[in-house]
Amino acid sequence: MIGFGKGRVSGIALALVLLTALPALAAPKAEKGAIAAAHVAPISVLRNGETNTLHLRDAGKCAGLGVAFMAVRYGMDLLYGQETPDLDDLVVFTVAPGGPMDLLDKVLRGGGANNRTWPAPGMTGTPDSFAFQLLRKSTMQMVEVRLRDGLWPADWFELRDKIKGGTATEAEKQKQAQSRKLLTEDYPRRSFVELFGAPQVQTFAAWGHLERGETDRRVRELRRQARDRQEQ
Repeated sequence: MIGFGKGRVSGIALALVLLTALPALAAPKAEKGAIAAAHVAPISVLRNGETNTLHLRDAGKCAGLGVAFMAVRYGMDLLYGQETPDLDDLVVFTVAPGGPMDLLDKVLRGGGANNRTWPAPGMTGTPDSFAFQLLRKSTMQMVEVRLRDGLWPADWFELRDKIKGGTATEAEKQKQAQSRKLLTEDYPRRSFVELFGAPQVQTFAAWGHLERGETDRRVRELRRQARDRQEQ
């Protein structure tokens, strides 16, 4: 029978504790935004018969992109239920530039610099811009998902521009940081109803059509015309 002294037992116990704790001590601290993003189910779509899935944590850190992700996810739930949307069956409209457009590019076009959609002249971000209309062609149904009034910080775009221009005070920078934390860490933990209300699915009729690639061509032309006017 082998015996151990008290000191040796304590030493072994301490070593076991340290070995157990090392992985946790060495692991990088998870970002709160990433933890909050895990509360939102991913977006899955069918592209050319293959399922493509995008998680909020992988979509980007832009606050507007995150709100757009949740709005589009909600709209797809309302139109498709448990079905995976086929991109050939789906049309999405928005008046929100910036992050929301980048999100829609990732979902509907697969992302990538060559697939980026540029906003047409006149598209500017406002607290009222976060509205998304989703149309399901096979059933002629549509739904508009809009961020509830007052949930987007009223001074967000003003402070963003001041920070970019280097004219923001420390208090304004702190205020913007608090707003960003609200949008990226708090909102993903809320229910879709809290954020967007309970929009109703409606049946629509449509006239006219947009050809594949037509929007890009028209936006390029409008941007060229705007540059020409500025140079005159």
